[in-house]
Amino acid sequence: MRDDSDSEINYVLMRSLNASLTGLEVTNDQLIAYITIAYLNQDHYRRSSQAISFDKSFNTKLLLKSHYKDALGDKTKKAQIVAKITTQVLSKAKASYFEEFKKAHFKVEPMKWEEIVKYCASHGLPYSNLKYNAEYGLVTNACQSITCPHFLKFSVKRLRDHLGGWQEKMPRGFHCFVRNHMALSDAEIYEQYLKQMGIKSIEKYDVSQEDVMEYIEVVKHGYKNF
Repeated sequence: MRDDSDSEINYVLMRSLNASLTGLEVTNDQLIAYITIAYLNQDHYRRSSQAISFDKSFNTKLLLKSHYKDALGDKTKKAQIVAKITTQVLSKAKASYFEEFKKAHFKVEPMKWEEIVKYCASHGLPYSNLKYNAEYGLVTNACQSITCPHFLKFSVKRLRDHLGGWQEKMPRGFHCFVRNHMALSDAEIYEQYLKQMGIKSIEKYDVSQEDVMEYIEVVKHGYKNF
């Protein structure tokens, strides 16, 4: 019999045998623990005599440390690993940033100039440089989302660049359209807006019809005071 005969048993069979003999399923943490011992101890006898830790965090660190220690000795592999990690980290960071940006900018309400001045004065913000569109109740050179850290803070940066965090997730001219169609019902505004913008499915903007209808109501409510 071969000393490494256990290598002939695949994981599916091992799991089945374990369930039959013990009546228990192998958990993910147990699996990681077994993999850690097998990976760090290639010798069969040494592997079978090692103490097993079921601390998932500890085992994961051991696997990563051992794997990258070998790989980082090779310049080509090191560059590939760095590039892969950078891509994955940036991808997750961008996704998280967009989600937070969307939460902070989904509902921008129109405001009267007097309201803007009062808010700025009470929060120590200069407002003389703010450009204001009185017809639509919108500042054109500062963010007007009250949940944004840059709310009503003048910037030389174009507002379009600031709102670029939407990554094409928001149709243009929504407030203006609602303002110009106040006589229509919310449902009619919704249908007409999609038609004018050529939007076949609002879901492509990661919102539902209910979200948009709610936003229409918020905007209409703001304009009723104008």
